[in-house]
Amino acid sequence: MNQKRKTTAAQQPRLLDESRAIRTSLLSDALGKGGAMDHDMRCLSANCRMAGPAVTVRVHTADILMVGITLSQCPKGSVLVIDGQGELNTALWGEVTTLAARLKGLQGVVIDGAAAVRLYIPETGSSGMKTERLSFLRSVWRW
Repeated sequence: MNQKRKTTAAQQPRLLDESRAIRTSLLSDALGKGGAMDHDMRCLSANCRMAGPAVTVRVHTADILMVGITLSQCPKGSVLVIDGQGELNTALWGEVTTLAARLKGLQGVVIDGAAAVRLYIPETGSSGMKTERLSFLRSVWRW
């Protein structure tokens, strides 16, 4: 008999820590190569390991309003996944959304669309930030 296992709230932090330790190539293999990102997705952070419940949104070209609404509904510890359908003409993410996500306690964001600004966020936890303009590209961020 096949039984579903339910993860308790007490188990979740341990499972998330263990998930962060798994290499993405192993996870992709274990999933039968399904669910992997395109090879042109790039990490824009020093550390891209993140794990948490995914909050997803699919948007049409330049629909930053839906990104903002979804971001406002994300619980602490989650990963925001934005499906911008690979459109690179208009940024779906930038400095203001990054700051809002950090303040909400999100683990990170995955964007299949354009991001206009890259933030270097010190690992020390200090509030100092430096910005650098980038060409639009598909990206993964973790702070």
